[in-house]
Amino acid sequence: EQFDSLIAAGITFNRNVNTAFEYSNLGYALLGRIISEVSGVRYEDFMKNEIQIPQGMTRSSYFTEYVPEDVRAVGYVKFDAGLIEEPVTSTGAFTPMGGLHSSVRELTSWVAMFQAGKAEAQVPYRHIQSTLAKAQDDIVERIVTASYGYGLFIEDDSELGRFVSHSGGYPGFGSHMRWHHESSWGIIALGNLTYAPMSVIGAKVMNQIVHLHMKENPKKVVIAPRTIEAMKTVESLLEKWDDTLADEWFAVNMDLDQPRNERRAALEKILEGNLNIERVESSVTSSTLSHAKWSVQSGSKSIEIEMLMSPEKNPRIQKLVIK
Repeated sequence: EQFDSLIAAGITFNRNVNTAFEYSNLGYALLGRIISEVSGVRYEDFMKNEIQIPQGMTRSSYFTEYVPEDVRAVGYVKFDAGLIEEPVTSTGAFTPMGGLHSSVRELTSWVAMFQAGKAEAQVPYRHIQSTLAKAQDDIVERIVTASYGYGLFIEDDSELGRFVSHSGGYPGFGSHMRWHHESSWGIIALGNLTYAPMSVIGAKVMNQIVHLHMKENPKKVVIAPRTIEAMKTVESLLEKWDDTLADEWFAVNMDLDQPRNERRAALEKILEGNLNIERVESSVTSSTLSHAKWSVQSGSKSIEIEMLMSPEKNPRIQKLVIK
């Protein structure tokens, strides 16, 4: 009744509609109220019967009294005086924003449900920001684009792929769930401290797990036949320059971007007289059918090559970087 009165009196909007993203606990409280009105039952009962029991989360509960004390974690808050035990929070109008007592074991089934599908919740609807993620151990610097889906955050990592996640902050507790569809790995991190930084810990651990998974299970590189043929042409030009071959394979922009005599001189400087070229097959990567990036061994020297094909019917080399 107090919540209904609060809403009936009117609420203040923080932004103009459809202008920016902002997470709203009040929004989730309103959604919970709608669920109760439409279903005719309490939000907690609806969640138990429609979500928790079907997912096998039978020990999870919004009610503290239903959780045995010997398995219930005590929440704390940190002040200058030290750690202080947080009093138990009762259910209420804002329960839909969080407050479920659960365990890693039971939350695993929740994450597994999203891993198995339910794509509509994991599709980006609202862009939040794009950031440059610093290198982490042997994970290179990369761009991460963050978006919000339908109750879930989505992060598209240019190096590691798509992560889906959500965090929880509650008096005495902090939590984070994160999963990676491509590798099927997921992580659940729970902490019994108000706003415990589980998202920071969870993201770092997941990055390493996914990075190792990708190293052990490399993607199959798919490159167009014409691009593969062009790769062989580039290697032939490295071993023995041939203007006729270059004329046949270079797009019209190539000599405009770099005069051919300068390109040839630059290659000769890189090769240092070593003309025996051997491709490192494990190095081949591609972002599209018309793109290839790989390395070759020339004597004791490793040479990096990146190539992009033109969009014409019979594609030719329109970009070539060798270093």
